[in-house]
Amino acid sequence: MILKIILIVVALVESATVMAADLPKCNTEQVMNMLVDSRARYYKQYPIVYGDIRILAMTPVRELGVDLTQRACEATEKNSRGDLPVGYVIEWRDRNNGLFIVSNKLLDTLKASYGISAPVPTTVSKPVVQAHVAAPLAPAAQPAPALADSMLSGTYNACMKEAVSMPDMTDCAAGEAALQDKRLNVAWKVAIANTADKVVLRSAQRQWIKARDKQCAMVGDSGGQNDALVAADCVASFTAKRAKELETIK
Repeated sequence: MILKIILIVVALVESATVMAADLPKCNTEQVMNMLVDSRARYYKQYPIVYGDIRILAMTPVRELGVDLTQRACEATEKNSRGDLPVGYVIEWRDRNNGLFIVSNKLLDTLKASYGISAPVPTTVSKPVVQAHVAAPLAPAAQPAPALADSMLSGTYNACMKEAVSMPDMTDCAAGEAALQDKRLNVAWKVAIANTADKVVLRSAQRQWIKARDKQCAMVGDSGGQNDALVAADCVASFTAKRAKELETIK
């Protein structure tokens, strides 16, 4: 009886392994197109952080591994602010009908799952997929200065305390960035209406926006797992600080 159970388990494992092995390869054009679409949808969730970034091309790099349920891969995303290594997995949605999905995954987590700790110089054959959709960030810089909790909303602090994952924390930071952006707009309308030198204030505001966007783009493009969180938190913090400054002009 025990032997029969073992044989059944082995058969199931072998069947699942065959199913995963039948998945499309990392470097097929369809997979690359689906990855571009998946990442574009992700960036659109955080327009304040990623609003002006475009994916220019997606190049497959290597397969990280195959297990019972998925094929894990790495690619290089070329976007309007530089190159970014990305992780993704291919999974069956309906194997009988040949339907599969491609999902973004944290590259560091995927590498750890398959015991990969150092870069492998080999690459897989192309194709390179040219794209015209929105996406990530650029050169590294010093992190944005941490701000006192009083500059950010109580909602943000409560949200971060309840967050249990990186996506949860990113959602909190993106929500706070949007909230502080609304606060900034209100403060700006009051300040520009009450200042004597509107030309100077407008010029200063334009320079501040450029500086904020450049700084937060750089701190959020390390290629690490928490890029979106760091960038969104940077935008929220800088915006809160500027809103507080404008609120003094009455």
